[in-house]
Amino acid sequence: MILLNKDVYDYIKNADSETLEAMVTQLSRRRSVIEEEAADVFVVGQSVTFLTKNGQSQSGIIEKINRKSILIRTDAHKQWRVSPSLLKPDNFYAGT
Repeated sequence: MILLNKDVYDYIKNADSETLEAMVTQLSRRRSVIEEEAADVFVVGQSVTFLTKNGQSQSGIIEKINRKSILIRTDAHKQWRVSPSLLKPDNFYAGT
């Protein structure tokens, strides 16, 4: 877990609604940029691995790259729509 700097925490704690809304907008924009940058390192046909919500490793092939998500097809022909920031080149999680 990442801890906020005390000054940042105090600023958020004391912010009014308008300021909080502006912060949420900026955070959303930043998250979008991060997702787009993460997607740029992958290509269709690439073999990737990711962890599911319950911690299981899944491997598959990239079928389509969208702005905010990547479509993966596993060997069992199941499709997953995954955030690029959660993907690693295949065998990345082999040690876990």
